Amino acid sequence: MGELTTAVDARDLPRAEGMQKLLASQLSQRDVLARLPTWPWSGGTLRGFATTLQLPVIVFLIPRGVIELLPN
Repeated sequence: MGELTTAVDARDLPRAEGMQKLLASQLSQRDVLARLPTWPWSGGTLRGFATTLQLPVIVFLIPRGVIELLPN
């Protein structure tokens, strides 16, 4: 950043323009890296997996709860 300011102050516009392009490239690369997911799968995959595991348990527990509520 300091070199860019020095080039602008010295009116070395071709050098400043090149440095500006380098800076824009670095900022663009940073933005792309910031948007990359950190997990090897999407969030929907984890929710689907959890639902797949919970559904049989729920289906098993509902009839047992209904039986407990019924009078003998």
